[in-house]
Amino acid sequence: MIRQIAPAGIRADRRGAVLVEFALVLPVMVMVYLTIVQLVSAAACDRRATITARAMADLVSQYALLPPATLDTILAASGQMIAPCDASAATIRVSQVTIDDDRAARIVWSDAAAGRRPDTVGRAMSRSEIPPALRVPGTSLIYSDVAYDYDPGRWLPGPIRLRQSIIMMPRRSRSVTLSTG
Repeated sequence: MIRQIAPAGIRADRRGAVLVEFALVLPVMVMVYLTIVQLVSAAACDRRATITARAMADLVSQYALLPPATLDTILAASGQMIAPCDASAATIRVSQVTIDDDRAARIVWSDAAAGRRPDTVGRAMSRSEIPPALRVPGTSLIYSDVAYDYDPGRWLPGPIRLRQSIIMMPRRSRSVTLSTG
């Protein structure tokens, strides 16, 4: 049987109100959830970039004489260090920087992973790259730089450039010499 509901009865009937409210809020909740997932994933890739930059500088700084094959092996391992993030989206470079008597920092040698372009030899490093407190005349530094282009998909505008740089002193000598053979 179909029963008739008076117009006043329709306004007083609240049986489906919670479902309607949930249907209105659900798309917003899903968007917030997916945005948080992407932000957490970006933070994880940023952390992996930091770990990779630190490991690269740490490994290179332990040599007094660094053969090119060893440097290539260290750079090849960087793809595993940045995993599970996509290594093809990363530019990983390691360089040696010397500080002259005028406290100018210049790149002595540089190499990059996965066929990327190394930094320009002889380039003067900016104060944001090598802070004034580390510019001690006559010293050398190992500068490791990881730039990662994180693609968040549809939920956030992107790609987001994540960049981490680590500076270390050579451990076993005043500088790390990159051998020619």
